[in-house]
Amino acid sequence: MKTPLILACLAGLGLIGFGTIRQTQATAVQTSGSDLPMELVVTSIYDFKKTVNKIQEATGENGFSVLHVHSVSDILSGHGFEREPITIVEICNARIADTILKEDIRVAVQIPCPVVIYQEGAQVKVMTYNPRLLQEHYPSPKMPLVAEEATATLENILGSVTK
Repeated sequence: MKTPLILACLAGLGLIGFGTIRQTQATAVQTSGSDLPMELVVTSIYDFKKTVNKIQEATGENGFSVLHVHSVSDILSGHGFEREPITIVEICNARIADTILKEDIRVAVQIPCPVVIYQEGAQVKVMTYNPRLLQEHYPSPKMPLVAEEATATLENILGSVTK
C-alpha cells in the first residue's frame, strides 16, 4: 500500500518518469524511449549517513551548490508512513542552470538536480536523472555540450561514494 503513495510522490517531484523498462545487468532501468538510461545510479561503499555527507562534500568540490536536503523518509514518517531511509539532496550549478534556461525555459522543471540517496536492503544507492536526456527533450544548439558537462560532473559527484 505504501508503494503507490511513494511512487506518486516521487513522480510528482519529477524523480521518476513512466517510460519503458529494459533490463541491464539485472537492474531495471527506466528509459525515456531512447537508448539512454533515465537515471544514473551507483552503489555506495559507505553507510547511509556517510553517503549523504560525502555527496554534499563532493557537490561543492565539483563546482555545484547544495540548495536543500530533504529527508523524505522523515517527512513520510511524520504522516504515518514508515520506510527505509531516503534523502534528496538538491544541487545546482548556477552557470549551467543559467545557460540551459536561456536555451529553453521548460528545462526549469528539471532543476535543481535531485540526487537521491536511498537504502535498498543492505545497500545504499545514489541516483539522479541523466542530463544527457535534456538534449532529446529540449533540443537546442548549446544543449548537447551543457548536458555532457552536467553529466560528467554528476558522474563525478556520484562516483565520490564508490571509491
